[in-house]
Amino acid sequence: MKLITILRQMRKCVVIALLLYISCGVSAQVKKQAVYLGFELMNPEFGSYFPLQLFNLKGVKNMKINSNENELFKDLRIEFNSKGQLIKAVGKKDSLVITYRDNAPIKFTTKNQALEFRYSGDTVIVMDHQIIALYNLRGSVFLNTKIYALEEGNQTKTSLVLKSSRIVEFKGDSLQLIADQNNKPRYITSSKNQILPFTRTYNMGDQEQSYLVQDAYANDSQGNLIVDKTLSLEDRLRFLFTMKNGRPVSISTTRHFLSEDGQTVRKSTLSPGVPVISYEYFN
Repeated sequence: MKLITILRQMRKCVVIALLLYISCGVSAQVKKQAVYLGFELMNPEFGSYFPLQLFNLKGVKNMKINSNENELFKDLRIEFNSKGQLIKAVGKKDSLVITYRDNAPIKFTTKNQALEFRYSGDTVIVMDHQIIALYNLRGSVFLNTKIYALEEGNQTKTSLVLKSSRIVEFKGDSLQLIADQNNKPRYITSSKNQILPFTRTYNMGDQEQSYLVQDAYANDSQGNLIVDKTLSLEDRLRFLFTMKNGRPVSISTTRHFLSEDGQTVRKSTLSPGVPVISYEYFN
């Protein structure tokens, strides 16, 4: 019995070591979507209601969000290189810097946090201190299938599997991420390829205090983007992105207080100020 345990641990170590050092065979789609994964991991809430992947940012050098009143979008500048890759997001309190190698993001750094990315096929290995997380790409969505704790001082040896999940795909474009621990969905989306309109439902927070969030993305009749973030059965934030040539030029934020059915709006309040987005382009 002890021998079996040792062999299992050895196999885990070999798998992790291979994942950490293999970086060949990475597709352009994996590299592209990995940027958005890192952006959202470093900005969990902002990344979900400011979906960069749904905007046409070809030829953009930087985009500036100017707002003195709206706290959600207060003076943010997002920068790109000539290849169209996101390289920096600068806010009043902190900055995010992205480092690339072979056109793949390998490090996301802020003042207080750093994530390192490694690659193996359609899998991204995210390293954060003594935690390693595996994300598998399905369509345009990365799904977190494994989280390991690493042994102190050893970046290739795992001591504990913290979370394990499996991906279930359905006919069409929908899928679910099911937790092995309790067989409950951790993530649900109606479109793994993020074809509008689509929804995604997931848990936010930590093990001690988590809550269910649903994001719904759709275009209105004028082609503007609407993002509805339902935080509870009675609370929803609506972000209306006024679009021009596939790019947002302003954002209005409305808070909806819902009835018991979770759909009917009984009261709404418009956030002060409408952030305006300006652009600088490469020649």
